[in-house]
Amino acid sequence: VTVLAAAAARRFFPRGGIALLLIAAVACGGLTWRRNLDYADQVAMYEGIIRERPNNARGMALLGDYYLRARRPDDALRMLERSLALEPGVPQVLNNLGLVQLELGRPGPAVENFRKARTLRPLDPAFSANLGQALFLAGRTDEALVELATAIQLAPADTSHQVNFASALAQ
Repeated sequence: VTVLAAAAARRFFPRGGIALLLIAAVACGGLTWRRNLDYADQVAMYEGIIRERPNNARGMALLGDYYLRARRPDDALRMLERSLALEPGVPQVLNNLGLVQLELGRPGPAVENFRKARTLRPLDPAFSANLGQALFLAGRTDEALVELATAIQLAPADTSHQVNFASALAQ
């Protein structure tokens, strides 16, 4: 495309064709540089996506995840709840909502969201592990141990599940 544009510029604009092409290249480079700034910050990028598409459930779910990573649990909670209102029953969104609720010190609602996520995807060890942690924090130790043991059975090579189980037993 660039070679064709240069050849056309030289043929149709013999005196200033290359200069026009250079100006166009600098302008396009500037626009590319500006657009790349949008990708430098995930939160800002997804906030822009939600501004452009306010009913984008997937965008809301991803923004909620990035809010959680940025230690903004209240914003994460709001965004994940909006996502689930548009698309109920998405296991990863339910799981992330449970993580936010744990971060906010609400193990009861977290248990329900982790349980829903695990029901939808029963072979995901992270969902069982998260449910076990939430049950433990809610004071339901026996149920927590069952879920933590399930996580170990689903992913025996993942030592984090074994550590969580041992920690729950010790406490």
